Amino acid sequence: MKEFLEIAHGQPFTVVMLLIAIWWMNRTNTDLIGRLHAERAERLDRLETAISECERDRKELWQKILQHTEGK
Repeated sequence: MKEFLEIAHGQPFTVVMLLIAIWWMNRTNTDLIGRLHAERAERLDRLETAISECERDRKELWQKILQHTEGK
């Protein structure tokens, strides 16, 4: 901290701009993380639905195969 104060001494504009940049990046990253999380949740929901449909189709296919082989 002492080193930072020594560097910042006499450069208030630079320090203010640095703090604004850090604040802006933090805010932007928070928004981005929120959007990415929502997108990931949506994709996982779609994947879960697709897996359920696949399992249902697989079960129906096996039933048809069994009916076909029993009919012979």
